[in-house]
Amino acid sequence: MKHCSPSGLSPEGLRALFEDLGPTFVKIGQILSSRPDMLPAPYCKELEKLRVEAEPMPTGQVRAVLEEELDAPMDAVFLSFEDKPLGSASIAQVHAAVLRPENGEKTGCKVAVKIQRPGIYETMARDIALLQRAAKMLKPIPIGEVVDLGMVLEEIWAVTQEEMDFRTEARNAALFAANAKDIAWAACPAVYSAYTTAKLLVMERVEGIPIDDIDALDAAGYDRSEIGQKLADHYVRQVLDDGFFHADPHSGNLVIREGKIVWLDFGMMGRLSSRDRKLIRDALRAIALQDVDSLVSAVLSLGEIRGSIDRAQLTADLETFVGRYGDMDLGSMNLATLLTELMDLAMAHGIAMPGGLSLLARGIVSLEGLLSRISPDISLLEVAAHRLSRDLFHPEDWGHEMRQEMRAILDAAHRSTALPRQLSDVLHMAERGQLKIQQETTESSEIQKIRDRRTAMIAGAILAAGLFLAAGLFSSLDAPSIAGLPWPSLVCGLLGLAAGIWAVSLASRRHPTQKHGQQHHG
Repeated sequence: MKHCSPSGLSPEGLRALFEDLGPTFVKIGQILSSRPDMLPAPYCKELEKLRVEAEPMPTGQVRAVLEEELDAPMDAVFLSFEDKPLGSASIAQVHAAVLRPENGEKTGCKVAVKIQRPGIYETMARDIALLQRAAKMLKPIPIGEVVDLGMVLEEIWAVTQEEMDFRTEARNAALFAANAKDIAWAACPAVYSAYTTAKLLVMERVEGIPIDDIDALDAAGYDRSEIGQKLADHYVRQVLDDGFFHADPHSGNLVIREGKIVWLDFGMMGRLSSRDRKLIRDALRAIALQDVDSLVSAVLSLGEIRGSIDRAQLTADLETFVGRYGDMDLGSMNLATLLTELMDLAMAHGIAMPGGLSLLARGIVSLEGLLSRISPDISLLEVAAHRLSRDLFHPEDWGHEMRQEMRAILDAAHRSTALPRQLSDVLHMAERGQLKIQQETTESSEIQKIRDRRTAMIAGAILAAGLFLAAGLFSSLDAPSIAGLPWPSLVCGLLGLAAGIWAVSLASRRHPTQKHGQQHHG
């Protein structure tokens, strides 16, 4: 009641509501802010403001959690530990510390210690459980588009559980580092696995220049255009080559240190399977070539279909969509807008896009905004488009394409050898009355009846042809004859004649609406 206006719950009202409801809802809002497939863009933009500092934990509580997770006194692990946090969020807060030197080292390593708030898992689990129970009693809540609250809660809880296990973040950092090991100008902080648990994460402390501190970068002699180009190149590589990309690439998670771009915070990472990456390429190829049929196939293959699909309407909408982008070359496309519009269109048709794709669209927009501040001459979208264009049409891919075509030819040859057996199966099913033709349509009931009659007529004609063919094949059998024909041949011929008469009668029968029209005319 406090935050709703007469016109409903506004983006500002939703953000204020989440803030009042506490950490569980703040986290829900933070996750929803990166899911434009779940909420309209104005709501996502407003929920981004929930990424603010939370009230820090008391020092005594911090030390108690540390010693419980380390199973040792703090002084035995840390040479120094700063009580004032570097940052404090709804789930955890980060402190600067120095590890005690080991193996003859003279100085300890500077680290950042991420500590989970005690009881936060249980609190959020209880809140989510209550919300899930409430969702079963409520209809989907309309906020712009209709949102399935139960589905949203399940996805949010799965993401939150993963984020609250700091071992997952440690594994993400290790995988990210492995993927970037051959990139001289990219890095991420090392993880100290010996001190990392589900509720405690100890990582190398990165001290450098924030990537959006333009004055400091210029004073240090950095070429911001070069930084922007390398940042864009690396992100595109994460997406297209690794299929494992940073899902929250804002300025607070990127630092310049000793000439390297250092990525921070790996709690939320996006993943795209090789199949998804191929389908994204197929979709972009279809847009570039204005191939609507291929785009329809790519969208249907890429998404999860929830409910019935009006394929004719989907094709018409995608044809309009292609008309807006088809005349552009890949280098001039606004890729973020393209992806967002494509996901919105798919959602309107009941097709849910994979979570990795929505995170990608959100990440592209975030990083493009960062690039516009540090190096306006570099566009992430143009870099991505150039890379996609190269991948789609590069001569090095011809060998792969030829292998794919050869597989298709061999597969077609293999399938062709099965045609006689399949035809025999169809004829056998027809003899037993088991032949069915299934058709999906969205026309009115009267038109549906006409289509059903035509389908039955075609089925009758096919059945008649098959039975006549069988009669001819059976005419050479050594079997008892009736009227000069082997009895299987005679039976198939009579059945084929009956099926043919049935098909002809269906073809000559007039629909009631046609009769009515003629009488009215007379």
